[in-house]
Amino acid sequence: MNSGGKKRTPPNGARESGAQCLECGVPMELSSCHDEEHRLDYEGYRCPNCGHTVVTLAQMQAYTSARDLRRAPPRRTRIIRIGDDLGIVLPSELEKYGFSSGREVEVTVLDAGRLQIEVVAPDGSIPRPGL
Repeated sequence: MNSGGKKRTPPNGARESGAQCLECGVPMELSSCHDEEHRLDYEGYRCPNCGHTVVTLAQMQAYTSARDLRRAPPRRTRIIRIGDDLGIVLPSELEKYGFSSGREVEVTVLDAGRLQIEVVAPDGSIPRPGL
């Protein structure tokens, strides 16, 4: 991950707010980070003094899951007609990421040829893995 700081699994207790920087001993702050290489935003602990960044096991698992999704090869499918509406068929392996039959999704038109599809949580929010 290229976040401007080194990446390491934090020591025991780093899950708690108030974890100390492994490099300079300053208290770490929960921060939104960005990995330019994989174009991913994720959550981690960053030192406000030296910029060193660490992530918890749960944060790393969320990041890895999102990164693996980015690495998945594009899949082609067809637009189908469902009554007066249109639909697309999604590969069944997306079920492990929350895309299941009957699940509410939010569809956003990004431009004339691109859509963004996001799973809606039961509370009506759009979950952002790792954030």
